[in-house]
Amino acid sequence: HHRLSTKGKFLGDFSYTKWANEAADRFEKGNPIGEWKDETMSGWCEKYTHLMFTGEIRSNRGTPYTENSIKTYANACQVLFRFGRKMGLKASRAEYREFFAAMEKYMERQGYNPKTRAEVINAVHIMVYHWTYEFNLPQPERHRMQKVEKPIVVIPPELISVVVNDDRFIGTDLQHVWEAACTILLTTLRLSDILGLKPEHFTDESGRMAIVKETQKTGSMVALPIPNRLASIFRENLAKGSPWSAPIDAAILHAKLRSIFSPFPEVNKPHTIGGHTKLLWEWVTPHMLRKSAITGLIYYGVDHLSVRHASGHSQNSAAFWKYVKVVDSRFKSEISAGHEAMLKTPKPTSTPAM
Repeated sequence: HHRLSTKGKFLGDFSYTKWANEAADRFEKGNPIGEWKDETMSGWCEKYTHLMFTGEIRSNRGTPYTENSIKTYANACQVLFRFGRKMGLKASRAEYREFFAAMEKYMERQGYNPKTRAEVINAVHIMVYHWTYEFNLPQPERHRMQKVEKPIVVIPPELISVVVNDDRFIGTDLQHVWEAACTILLTTLRLSDILGLKPEHFTDESGRMAIVKETQKTGSMVALPIPNRLASIFRENLAKGSPWSAPIDAAILHAKLRSIFSPFPEVNKPHTIGGHTKLLWEWVTPHMLRKSAITGLIYYGVDHLSVRHASGHSQNSAAFWKYVKVVDSRFKSEISAGHEAMLKTPKPTSTPAM
């Protein structure tokens, strides 16, 4: 008998532990595997997930699945149940194509973001592929997700200097969060690199401080200058043995980062993404600040080669040119506003002297 702890891991609106243990009860009383061919796809996916946490189905490396992986597959099962369309494993490839397309449309209507839709579809496909291979049935082709151009959301470039030069967080229990936010905004570092910063990553020669380190995601070496405003604070912290005035981790930043930006009127305006409207500061995440840092450098005229070096983008990076496009759009909007203002200006009554 395989059971999960009774602490209860929650995923969406259902208890993962309760669901998994109920699944265990059903399948421990179930039929031999060969008698399940006409069961629904939902049933087979549920069985696959149960066998994941009993250890009878393992990862490609032969290791047991982690609880987070099992939760991802359990969530996919729940979405499949809610979708509600019944189909067995003996479907044709054309029927599978239509099924996955309809399931993707269902998730889009329910407000699932593109990343979650892809995770769910991928998990269901893997589970169905496993059983169709087991029973020598037609196997579903990999479903091609609808291409969604995810908008790049950034804070206004002008707000970066306002936040960095604001003293309200100095000496408060948010100072370390403010320090991390400013460091991202001024260096373009990813969250993983911010959390990995150590005293040995800082150079301070002739009064000019820089962060010199190998980035965790790309392995590229970066040397990022630190403006005096932030350098003076880092010097105080480093004298006490840490870059930060208090310990930071991902949970702290995700929980408290928005508190840094909510007081500023520039980000207290509604912003809609994927049909969901929030105030702009409510969209703030560490990665959103990295995007803001990149677009801010481009906006203020730093050449693309230097920005790519700082942010770790390759010369042919498609992602980098999306940032350039955001800035170009901003310039076009400002020029359009200038044209509108000029055309509204009354004509002079006489020709100005030259």
